Amino acid sequence: GKYGGYNLRNIENVDKTAVYYDMPTGKIWAEIGKSSKVDKSQKHSDRITAVLSCRANGGILPILSIVHGTPGGTINMNEHGTYPQGHYYDVQ
Repeated sequence: GKYGGYNLRNIENVDKTAVYYDMPTGKIWAEIGKSSKVDKSQKHSDRITAVLSCRANGGILPILSIVHGTPGGTINMNEHGTYPQGHYYDVQ
């Protein structure tokens, strides 16, 4: 086959998916002609991008969680309780 010369441990499949939390409400009430005065976090869903990887030999790699924020910023590890050990976390 196309990848027959490769060790199955060296063939990886990587995909990403959005994990939403703290979804905004479906409706916002405001008087006609007035501002809804909604802060930024209420206008958009907060999300983490989860990068999932596996190997052709069945091995599963640690999850890379990308928190959206200021690049190079810190991640508040207490905000969501405990983050699973053995995985990787970054800010984008």
